[in-house]
Amino acid sequence: MIDARRPRSGIFTFFVGLALFGVLPHAKASDLPNVRHFPVTGPLQFVLHDDINLPFYSWPRTLLSYPVGFSASHVRAEQLQLVDDSTGKTVTMQLSDLQQAADGTLKFARICFFADLKPGKTASFSLTAAADHADAGPSLIKESTDNGVIEIDAGTLQVRIPQSRQFRAGEAIPAPIISINRGQGWLGDNHLISPKKKVTSITTQSLNSGPLFHTYSIRYDFDGGGIYTTIVKIVAGYTFVDFSEQIEGLLKADQAQVDMS
Repeated sequence: MIDARRPRSGIFTFFVGLALFGVLPHAKASDLPNVRHFPVTGPLQFVLHDDINLPFYSWPRTLLSYPVGFSASHVRAEQLQLVDDSTGKTVTMQLSDLQQAADGTLKFARICFFADLKPGKTASFSLTAAADHADAGPSLIKESTDNGVIEIDAGTLQVRIPQSRQFRAGEAIPAPIISINRGQGWLGDNHLISPKKKVTSITTQSLNSGPLFHTYSIRYDFDGGGIYTTIVKIVAGYTFVDFSEQIEGLLKADQAQVDMS
């Protein structure tokens, strides 16, 4: 059930075993600890090292995110390129939380990319600025729309979420995550049930769309002013979905809930 007594970020689990983990809200660059700064000349290096060095402990493929300031470097997002220092090959990356100056140059961005780390090993990656457009690398995630549904294919996981639309009285209301598919067929036909305050609309907005992950805001507006907002993040190669929620103007007595069936 949606407990609407106060705004919150929640964690819950689908009956099909889909773990949904809360995500942190966006923060300003000045508020973040450990912000790196892209140099005026030369690369910015990210170094990973495993000091534990135990054979049964390793760091699996994980989406990393580094906050970086760009105010002194005067570069544009399309110029940036990430290189694996051990191979010299370009690594697919994605920028998020971009802040830009009036001329389009970057002030701040999170540099996101995948990496793993074996016991006792070191890995390093160099962020550089090309003179023109850099090689963006292959996309690992796809999106399509059909009949009011957005379908995101992240490889190991497919997810369906609702598109924006208005509702008439008596219409079924799709849940923020309608169904999932881990390669063995679609599971779930989930709905939001609100017997007292009717849902008048869903507004779905893409917050970040790139080669590694897609993030969406899905907002439900209720008759009488209630609002239920979820943030859904689907990451390429992951078997779960990042999920957070916020509730305003709804009470527990309103009996709003997500039905997962």
